[in-house]
Amino acid sequence: MRLTALLVAALCWLAPDLANAQDAAAIIAENRDQIEKPSRQTIGPVIAALAASGDAMADDILTAWAEKRLVVRKSDDALFLATPDGDGFLLTGLDGTPAGTAAKSDLTELKPNAGVRGVIAAALVQFTLSDPSPARRRAALDSIARDPTPETLEPLRASIASETDPELKALKERLERFLTLSFDPDSAARVAAISALGSDTSLDVRAALNPLVATTRVAALSKPDGNVARVLGVGRDLTEVEAYDLLVVAGLAPARLTLEEQRAALV
Repeated sequence: MRLTALLVAALCWLAPDLANAQDAAAIIAENRDQIEKPSRQTIGPVIAALAASGDAMADDILTAWAEKRLVVRKSDDALFLATPDGDGFLLTGLDGTPAGTAAKSDLTELKPNAGVRGVIAAALVQFTLSDPSPARRRAALDSIARDPTPETLEPLRASIASETDPELKALKERLERFLTLSFDPDSAARVAAISALGSDTSLDVRAALNPLVATTRVAALSKPDGNVARVLGVGRDLTEVEAYDLLVVAGLAPARLTLEEQRAALV
């Protein structure tokens, strides 16, 4: 009787994991057409659903997809994760179950384009930033710092509240401010990020702030978008030649004739 009770308890304990393991596979099945022929404009919700599923296989599936290792077996049209093994591939089901081997000729690789891979990469950042290993979380932060993109801002923000390492949390908060300065369209958020940096004058802070105070000379028929530092006057702030060159760049005046063109016009 006690053995039966223990067995029932064990099955109940395993049931949530078994059910959870189906989540990613179910999402893939429901969105099979988009998985096989994805578009950057429409695939976002599918990738977001995989990332938010809580399924331990979601990370592996997204990684395999980005690496073109998500394959279709031609004989039964089933999807697998493929790992190179000699002349063929080891197959793993979307639920993590080993599924034997297959020759390359028996498989069709799914090849997401660069835009879709970028969306996948952003989703994978979410997993890495919350990885149980502090070393992997730090490596993810280093990677974002080296190559920041707009897609990494929200996953980075989402990982801050759950960060348990005080040092890594401080690094995440600092990096989030830098990304906010560069990519957040909300001016209030950018101002808040500047305020949060306070009186810090370190090199990385100055590098992040410098673009905000940089100015570019432009010619326009009406007030251009963005902040206008000041209106320049010809003869006061720039020469007639410089002013005309700005008009040419803006497409508001024809380019000057070269010396050769002037000579040809006189012939």
